[in-house]
Amino acid sequence: MAAKGELLKSYFVPNGSYLMELAEDGSSASQVQVLQAIGKAIEQDLKADAIIVASPHWQPKSAFFVDCGGIHESFHDYVLRPAEFGRRFYTHVLPGAPQLARALIEAGNAEGLTVKEKTYGLDHGAFCPLKVMGVKLPTIPISMSQRSFDETVRWGKAIRKAVEQSGLRVVLVAPGNLCHRLDLRDENVSETYFPEGEQFDRLVVDLVSSGRSREIANMDRKLWEAAAPEADCRPFFLIAGATGDAAGQLLQYQGAIYSVGDATFAFNTVSV
Repeated sequence: MAAKGELLKSYFVPNGSYLMELAEDGSSASQVQVLQAIGKAIEQDLKADAIIVASPHWQPKSAFFVDCGGIHESFHDYVLRPAEFGRRFYTHVLPGAPQLARALIEAGNAEGLTVKEKTYGLDHGAFCPLKVMGVKLPTIPISMSQRSFDETVRWGKAIRKAVEQSGLRVVLVAPGNLCHRLDLRDENVSETYFPEGEQFDRLVVDLVSSGRSREIANMDRKLWEAAAPEADCRPFFLIAGATGDAAGQLLQYQGAIYSVGDATFAFNTVSV
């Protein structure tokens, strides 16, 4: 009988391209230090076989998508910072896990979802945190998509089922940001944060930390619109489905950079 696979851990992590600059410069910023610690834990402590990464920038409307390629190359999809702050292009290449990727598609379709294969590669929403983590494990890029919160939860459940049937030890990484108001970004006042963003972030952190991530959907819509969370907080719904509504452990939070809420959570998998 084949060994049962396991979803070892899930992570919600920031994905701003500036994190690669900070890491390259040897910064002690909490976002960088925690990402690097996660990378070490995934490879050395958890001894994972593969990583599934759901980019918040891959948001089709029609379906969920999975890249089943044997190798994944990054592409440049982020705005470079002004010249005085340095303009740096980054690249990243990771091996794929085609067999598990196809199993994800089958599990999603069996759940009644529309899940398709698509060659996509790694946008910065996926490769930025993985590059900072320093992991080189076989990786499967999947879309976050603009499907309903309920479908996103079901997609998470299907992912877990496929992992458990695979015999592999797998980590799910779902990058994103809380408040995501890049239009308020100002290099000269990067340590300020607008009140609605701070309030939104605080409420989300409380809900996620207490295992009530799905209640994010019930938050005040005016506050939601003011904060404009990345991917409408869908990473938390995906993780809720995959982990069995596990509570998130807040590893770091920085809410004063370009009016973007950088939070990092770790989730264990709840037995069902």
